[in-house]
Amino acid sequence: DKAAALADFNRSIALNPKNTDAYQNRADLKLDMKDYAAAKSDADSAILADSSNSYAYISRARINVALKDSAAALKDIDRAISLNPVNDYGYVVRGDVKMEIKNYDGAERDYDKAISLNAGNMETYIKRAGARVNIGQQAAALQDYKKVLAASPNDSTLYIRLSRPMLDAGFYAEVLPLYNLLAGAHPGNITYNIERGM
Repeated sequence: DKAAALADFNRSIALNPKNTDAYQNRADLKLDMKDYAAAKSDADSAILADSSNSYAYISRARINVALKDSAAALKDIDRAISLNPVNDYGYVVRGDVKMEIKNYDGAERDYDKAISLNAGNMETYIKRAGARVNIGQQAAALQDYKKVLAASPNDSTLYIRLSRPMLDAGFYAEVLPLYNLLAGAHPGNITYNIERGM
């Protein structure tokens, strides 16, 4: 419940106006609520309260992406990584920023680094596959998609998520079994049957 979470963060800040974690978490919540100005103000307050809080810089970087300020986002995420170079999430966010500005090679390197730090995060493989498709590394992208699918072989929501980007990348033979499973599980779904026919 966002309203309850917001009330909790407000209470925490009222009790301790220098609570960097409360500001940072409220910034993330306000970003999710698309209140970008308030989110950025909270991220600024989190950094002012503790300039060594790498997560506050990550939060502000994500807000700057939403505000279409990629230069500021990169500056913040670089700072976050310098403060905590073993946090895979910092590299994921920097990869996301680089995807936004179409620096696909740089994004792939950041996702590589994130995976080297946390090989169990399947979301990062999906992101890296997207970067690899954009730099023409189709075979490597397909391996990333296959790894994710193998990790959750019965997850139909994952099939739905991955079928479109895999089709867009030209992996028709690999997508057909996914559509067979989806169409079989949801025989009344017109979209799955049409896309399988295509």
